[in-house]
Amino acid sequence: MESQEIKRRIIEGMKKKGLKLTRQRLEIIDILSREKSHPSASAILAEARKKTPTISLSTVYYTLDAMKRAG
Repeated sequence: MESQEIKRRIIEGMKKKGLKLTRQRLEIIDILSREKSHPSASAILAEARKKTPTISLSTVYYTLDAMKRAG
């Protein structure tokens, strides 16, 4: 599956559950949609901080949890 399709499905699922799509969440979704492996939360954080230096590890965990709840 292409990364854009993965990204679209994740965003669609989160919207259906009424979850906010913040800039930080969109950055994390973008990172995950491009990854071929299963990165750790720390690896996601390191990549996300390249564009969003103030993002925290708790934001990564909350976003992963929100994605899980969204299906």
